[in-house]
Amino acid sequence: DALQIAQRRTLKLGNIIRVHGSWHLGNDGQTPTVETSKLEVIERWVEAHPGEHFQRPSGVERGVPNKLDKQGSIERTCKFWVNQGRCHKGDKCRYEHDPARASQLDWIAQRKKRRRELALENGDPHGIDGVAAKSKRAETFASWLINTFGTDILRTGSGVLDVAGGRGDICWELHTKRGLPCTLVEPRQRKLNKAQYKWLKGKSVDALQNIPDSKANNGDKKDENIKQNGELCEQVRTEFSPETWDAFKDCSVVIGMHPDQATEAIVDFAMTYGKPFAIVPCCVFAELFPHRQVNNKAVTNIGELVTYLAERTNGTVAHLPFTGANRVIYSTTPPPGNTTLKK
Repeated sequence: DALQIAQRRTLKLGNIIRVHGSWHLGNDGQTPTVETSKLEVIERWVEAHPGEHFQRPSGVERGVPNKLDKQGSIERTCKFWVNQGRCHKGDKCRYEHDPARASQLDWIAQRKKRRRELALENGDPHGIDGVAAKSKRAETFASWLINTFGTDILRTGSGVLDVAGGRGDICWELHTKRGLPCTLVEPRQRKLNKAQYKWLKGKSVDALQNIPDSKANNGDKKDENIKQNGELCEQVRTEFSPETWDAFKDCSVVIGMHPDQATEAIVDFAMTYGKPFAIVPCCVFAELFPHRQVNNKAVTNIGELVTYLAERTNGTVAHLPFTGANRVIYSTTPPPGNTTLKK
């Protein structure tokens, strides 16, 4: 809703804001709370101090630790220090900067475990350790598509349409490794990684012969040669919009793995052309799609987005066995027709 959007825009470190609302006593009858009706930015830190990071003024005490700080070392370790080896707050950071790699690995392990615990609370049936790493999600999704739709269905027409497929990992798994027809729709040029080049070289693909492994990741021209050999599927470098949809109407199934802003375009396409579909959403982009609502409330998190997409398409929701955003909304039959396109 509007207040939640305003909070995300205004409640930034260093901003000076004016809060409109009324004071109340909490449930204990003692702790004062404020019921906020409006947030107003008086001064934005990024505008008043361009290029500078906010630092706590001297003499100002650190805030009371929030509830997450009480859950163990996972919340006492600085995530910037763990992920980047440095922290822009320096000695003023309230979290630990432990140089020992062991503590970093422990922090990562605890964080992954906590995320899996939250996933289980949201209905994920795969357990704490029963999931693949993110590096295996394309392979996992491809196997799930084959088991769910069947190769006979996936091969019909022009084959699988992978929208906003990024580097083309899903198409790699479906087309290059399993021989299924695919089309990748992605504005950016597809890029193979070193493991994929190595796999192709093991198959004696002509375009890769006599190329050292250390130089196997350095050219669009080489990728084009591989595509001409039939190892890579067709890529259409365009935005997936209603103006381009007619070119893809013969596909068998339309899919999207973390397609970001293209998520609802996939739904619209499937409903317009009567196509089976499978979408694994990730980012919500609530400000870009304010029309999305669940129970008369704006969609602002991934759980609400999954519910919205399932309700709109009469789709089924399942959990894929890999870490991260792994809920897939799908239908093996055409969804109900679309009468109004969301642009």
